[in-house]
Amino acid sequence: MSQLHPNLDIDQANQDLQGKSPEQIVEWALTQAKNPIITTNFRPYESAILHLVAKQRPDITVLWVDSGYNTDATYQFANKLIRDLDLNVVTYIPKQTAAHRDATMNGIPGIDNPQHGEFTEQVKLEPFRRALDELKPDVWFNAIRKENGIPSRS
Repeated sequence: MSQLHPNLDIDQANQDLQGKSPEQIVEWALTQAKNPIITTNFRPYESAILHLVAKQRPDITVLWVDSGYNTDATYQFANKLIRDLDLNVVTYIPKQTAAHRDATMNGIPGIDNPQHGEFTEQVKLEPFRRALDELKPDVWFNAIRKENGIPSRS
């Protein structure tokens, strides 16, 4: 059973949706939702799912956790996509500015740097948790690519 929808049998839903088109799967998920969101980082692969979902639910909340470290190209792409798809974007940002973090952490800490975990917490995880806590979605669309893997259910 699903935690958000106690009467939803996720295994049965997966079986029922087997072989359905992405459009049909999105349509089904939206019928289950009272407060759906879609998350994005505005990378190139994101435009496909944003278009797919926004086409069926133009007013859907689009959550963007903007770390403050995106490239100029990412910001330009985001602005264009927001305009072109008329997206309802809600942006969450870290509680500390990138400039302050750069001054105290000497830029973006490398993966082997002990400050990397703190950096990730500040720019990605905390704003994302805050967003979910405030927005309280019951259905969440995102673009996890196959090569990123999907966490197993336990």
